[in-house]
Amino acid sequence: MYFHIRSYPILLTIILLFFLSSCKINTGTHQFSLTPGKTFSFSSQFPIQKRYSKVFNDKSGQAIFCSYNTKTYKQIDLFTLDGKLLKSIPLKDVLTIEKSIYDVAPISTDSFWVLANYSNYVYLIGAEGNILKQIKVDTSVPDSMRAEVRGSMLSGFCINNNTFLFNCVYYYKDEKRAYTLSDYFKANKAHPYFLKMELASDSKITFGLPGFYNRILKDGDAMPAESALYAPIPQGILLTSWYSDSLYLINDKDFSIKKAVKMTSKYSTIGCVPLTTKEFQEGADLNALFNHLGGVWSISYDSFRNLIYIVLRGEADKNATEPSKKKSLLIYNTNLQLQEEIKLDCNIYDLSEMYVIKEGLLINKTDKNNGNITKFQLFHVDKK
Repeated sequence: MYFHIRSYPILLTIILLFFLSSCKINTGTHQFSLTPGKTFSFSSQFPIQKRYSKVFNDKSGQAIFCSYNTKTYKQIDLFTLDGKLLKSIPLKDVLTIEKSIYDVAPISTDSFWVLANYSNYVYLIGAEGNILKQIKVDTSVPDSMRAEVRGSMLSGFCINNNTFLFNCVYYYKDEKRAYTLSDYFKANKAHPYFLKMELASDSKITFGLPGFYNRILKDGDAMPAESALYAPIPQGILLTSWYSDSLYLINDKDFSIKKAVKMTSKYSTIGCVPLTTKEFQEGADLNALFNHLGGVWSISYDSFRNLIYIVLRGEADKNATEPSKKKSLLIYNTNLQLQEEIKLDCNIYDLSEMYVIKEGLLINKTDKNNGNITKFQLFHVDKK
């Protein structure tokens, strides 16, 4: 999770982990359990990082692990689950045009959508890294403010090959105007949260859910700094926030709120109070706030089992210099009914890196001494 304003660069890195203590499961509503299975290992030229990895299915339905490096090696590596490196795709063609890359969305083993940082360009690249198509996302809004598009931290920005769903936020400074920090956040909170782009309909742009933060924050001077937390499901779009204790189901046509349910946890406090712009300008430490508060880390949808996963981080001591490693996993059905809350051993498993495959959940298995070798434990999701 991180926050970026061009004139106020802040990097928030929040590591959220979930755990199985000696494979013993702590259950909530006793609907599901996780059963450990095989361990998978991937050896890469570069360290595999949480926000820069994905799992997708190839044309045969085989799960492919995808990891990408945008700074040093500037490439995408594809692995089969048995650890075999299938191929490496260079990112240099995009990076000769763009300064940096925000996200990569695999379409197949031969094609990838690449979202650039700040420029609002999306590139389709082929198996050799060659640019097949480039698209400028039109973020024009009625008040003529300039905005940039981002993806959800875990779910990304690509719903399918023809539809993109972005979180849309204002630039702090654009060509036409500059804001005080307070004015910026007031404007941004009233701005549409979503931007949907449909390529099959002549790149039709739809904005949605204006004023979302004004719904969930009482203080008009609040400074909500976070990465987007949403995931498309068949019924619409699931949305939550670090600053809310609710899970929202959004209509994917008109972006109205269809349903909202309060999330509860035995292990974590959900929903934190943001700093105000006044507190921040007076020297309050935004990173320190996130270091000790608990909350939502990620949201994802399991299409194989029709389940929703919410990763929560527990609270740490108020003087903590690092976020808590205590995590839990909330499991919901698509009616937004809580089915289970599960804790895993934070010394063994890291739920901040969790991927859905047909066989279950791949969860990072911590091994600090293995360099560029990353291990994942497969957990079967069993209904009791």
